[in-house]
Amino acid sequence: MAKYAYKTVNTRSKKGLEQAERLKAQGWEAVSVGLDLITFQKKGPTVTVNKEQKLYVIPVSTIKGKESGYTTLGFGYAHARATALAKEMGEPLPSGAVGSMKLYEEYRALLAKAAAKNKATGWRSLTELDPQLIGLEGQYVEVVNKFGEKERFWVGKSTGWVPTHLAIKRRGSSGGMPVFGPVKTVKVLAPPRLSR
Repeated sequence: MAKYAYKTVNTRSKKGLEQAERLKAQGWEAVSVGLDLITFQKKGPTVTVNKEQKLYVIPVSTIKGKESGYTTLGFGYAHARATALAKEMGEPLPSGAVGSMKLYEEYRALLAKAAAKNKATGWRSLTELDPQLIGLEGQYVEVVNKFGEKERFWVGKSTGWVPTHLAIKRRGSSGGMPVFGPVKTVKVLAPPRLSR
């Protein structure tokens, strides 16, 4: 089991900037970037590439720093997310090839910049919202999904800095499943009658 160590540096001072540069030179990686604070993580188990399944395999650690398993990230999804975030934030488009570690690092860097922007300004990304559902939050709709199936639901929106639309099946529900778009068509309906 690998252990992870974290250090947070205040870069407002010259001493802090020098410490940040030393940590980078020693192999520490910036995992959170704020206005004045950078949190570094000592690199633990490395992300690997599964070319056969077109996945990045990412070790997961617990709060105490122990490896507890793995998660995966699809090559295509990482490329699409990195490209969408770069366009939205006015950053250079990722240049790494799909499935390369360079693309994965560019993806991670864009996520860190986006999270810092959210923390500093409250900005939220629109990249995971279905364009046809934007502005219909709270409405009862019928959609034809990307598989050609009809669905009816209340349009909701998740929290966080990269919200997604939610398909809420009952009006009184506290949540729903993500809308896996893009949807093909949308029709706003009158709310269903409540049974008496």
